[in-house]
Amino acid sequence: MENLKIVNYLKHMELSKAKHEYKVSIVVPNYNGAPYLQRFFESIEANTIYSNYFVVLIDNGSTDNSIEVAKNFKNRIPLFIIKNSINKGFPKACNQGIRFSLEMGADYIVIANNDVIILTKDWIRKLLEPVAKSPLKNKVGIIGCRVINLKPYYIIPPSPMPGPSTLALIYERFVSINKYLSDKIISCGRVPGPFFVISKRAIESVGFMDEAFTPGYEEEVDYFIRVLKSGFYIIYNPNVTVAHLGSVTFSRYYRALRNYFIWRNRLYLARKHYGHGTLFMESVLSLITSIFTTKDSAKVATLRNISIRINAEDISLFFLALFHSFNLRPMECALYKTDSFM
Repeated sequence: MENLKIVNYLKHMELSKAKHEYKVSIVVPNYNGAPYLQRFFESIEANTIYSNYFVVLIDNGSTDNSIEVAKNFKNRIPLFIIKNSINKGFPKACNQGIRFSLEMGADYIVIANNDVIILTKDWIRKLLEPVAKSPLKNKVGIIGCRVINLKPYYIIPPSPMPGPSTLALIYERFVSINKYLSDKIISCGRVPGPFFVISKRAIESVGFMDEAFTPGYEEEVDYFIRVLKSGFYIIYNPNVTVAHLGSVTFSRYYRALRNYFIWRNRLYLARKHYGHGTLFMESVLSLITSIFTTKDSAKVATLRNISIRINAEDISLFFLALFHSFNLRPMECALYKTDSFM
């Protein structure tokens, strides 16, 4: 039955191809995110006019009713469900979805967090059309859009700097934010991570996400850097807007453990792409920022909204993260076996 569904879907793809539409896949990793999936799928259903697309849900062993929520949408949107028995992390789930999407003939693959809500009608066409009309369309590797973070509330700006992460964040927050909140389509070094598009050409050149970043955090920045190094452009297109609740899956980790993964992956990113000098600078900045906390977590971290909080556990975990960042190596991104396909 499932094979017949895929055959019929591929026939639909061929009909759409005659209309000169790109095949677009939307990959959404999920772990126990049922209420967020509900809103995400509803926003796709309400705002997607484009015909030649499909959604790939990679469920990382959820124990809530995520699968039931997804099944309720199978007759409403073109949806495939790949279910893992355990939580394999965000980068591995993305790679599973990317591989499946390529097998299904996708030209562009959207990587979406499960806690985003699409706000723009006919968003696929509006996101891709400016690129499709560009003479440099074959050199566009990443396309991002306007992302409104809801908790805390702020518009996530693109940045001319893909990394290293702490330096780029400081630059975004205090230097470039006004310049990069314009309504113009621009070329940049980094777009908001909760929702972005990768071209098939970029994947064929760059490869898949580095699974050394598992369970997640900074894997998309690493990918942006690799895309730029391969000679592709990263485009920010503010004609499409999505809302992002903010680190829903990652926030489930114990705070100190979450900080450990953030530091480890930031330091690994700096060492991987920028060398030991930048790693040292990133380490110092990360250590300094580890002693600051926001007074009100619902607001953006600004000079008025931070306080000093020296925590021995945080400092010890920072040095553990620094040590472990030297043990990480770029991983071969194999397709992980799944337990079921629906």
